[in-house]
Order: sequence, then structure tokens, then C-alpha cells
Amino acid sequence: SQKLTRIISADGAFRHHFERFEPREQQIEMLEAVANAFSQGHHMMIEAGTGTGKSFAYLIPAFHWAIQNGERVVISTNTINLQDQLINKDIPELSDILETELRATVQKGRSNYLCPLRFTNMQTRQASSAEEMRVLGKVLVWLHENGNGDRGDLNINGPMEGEVWGRISAENEGCRPNTCPFRKKNQCPFYSIRAQAVHSHVIIVNHALLLADAIYARGVLPDYRYL
Repeated sequence: SQKLTRIISADGAFRHHFERFEPREQQIEMLEAVANAFSQGHHMMIEAGTGTGKSFAYLIPAFHWAIQNGERVVISTNTINLQDQLINKDIPELSDILETELRATVQKGRSNYLCPLRFTNMQTRQASSAEEMRVLGKVLVWLHENGNGDRGDLNINGPMEGEVWGRISAENEGCRPNTCPFRKKNQCPFYSIRAQAVHSHVIIVNHALLLADAIYARGVLPDYRYL
């Protein structure tokens, strides 16, 4: 853990990256605790206040453990905002600081992803409502502008548009991935994210998906031993 704590110490990599960097004793203490929990196989519960620098305190040992041991580490958050901060800011920044490729994926539940087969089927018939027409138009424009199939990047307003989205999302009991032409051509957003997660050091999920994985006996997330 000393090698890792040096990264956020007075003479470490963070000091050379951030112009006004000041080491924080609580952040160093938390990083050491997380690193020791990984290496000793302990459960660890930590309560840390605002300003501690929690994200880097667990990201640094999590990535180090995953890379060194060929393991996969799952990080579960309560909010989408924290997921966005981790994947769009903290992890890319940490990758630059360490000059190391850090592979991370945000994985969500099936209802968050577009099913291209259901969408295509809806397109082939006449729209049954203004909301359906509006959602179809939004999705077409979104895909034309390189949308990735994640609902979080699409503006769906109100319960009626949400109901239409539900009919074209990957939350589909009739899904047959082995025969789906879009899955075979790697054009299914849900299975593309799953494949990406398998090759990631860190998978970021929310608590609901984590519990769903536990309920369905690890049938939702790729296999993991560290959380």
C-alpha cells in the first residue's frame, strides 16, 4: 500500500499533475485501508465526509488490484451523477496521471438500452400515437448523430413517452440473443456493453443492478469477487 499512497502524497504523481495539490491525511488513510482490505481479503466499511477525496482513495487500489491480479472489481453507486463523475472525469484523469490504460464500463439494467430489433419492428408499422411518433423521431435523430443506445443520452419526457420507450427497450422477455440478427452483427447496445464490461478492470453499477445480480445468482453482471 505504500507504493499506492505515494501517488497521492506530497512528492507523488498527483503533486506533479495538479498545480495546487495538497496531500490529505484522511485520503491517504482511506486509500491504505482499502488497499489492505483487498490484499488481506477483509470486508471494510468506511464513512468519510465531504472533501476527503473518496473517489481516488478507492479507485487507485481498485484498479491496481484488478490489473495486478487479473481480477474484475465492481463499484456500486447510489446516484447517476457519481457514475458520470467516475467514468467521465475521475477515471480518465487517473489514467492520464498514472500513464496507464484503465478500462472501465458503466453497466445498467436492460431497460436503459435500445433494442434495435424492437425499434425496427415499430418503424415498420404506422405510429399509433403522437408520443410514439415523437419517440421514434427522437431515436432516429439520436442514432444518426451516433447515439450509443443508452437512454441516459436521450431526452424522453413524461410517462407516455416513457411507456413508448419501454416497448423498444432491451427489457424484453422475448429476447433471443442467439438468433437476433443485430446481436450477431454486434449492433445490440445491451450486449455490446456486456462484452465491454467483461474486458474491463472496473465495472460501475448502481445498487439496484447489484442487488438484481445477487437475486438472479450472478446472472446479470460478469463474474466478480471484489466489490
